Amino acid sequence: MSVAAWGIRLAREAERKAGESAEQARLMFADVLAEASERAGEEVPPLAVAGSDDGHDH
Repeated sequence: MSVAAWGIRLAREAERKAGESAEQARLMFADVLAEASERAGEEVPPLAVAGSDDGHDH
């Protein structure tokens, strides 16, 4: 296997792990927020994904 192929393979694996870590952090934060709002007796809308707004109306 060439060095370039190894580099691509490692980059893809790192990207996959980073995506999994970001999703895990988002879920953990949502759980903490839901528990805090439950204790306060408030209803909180679901979190929006950062960067999901494309800047124009549909």
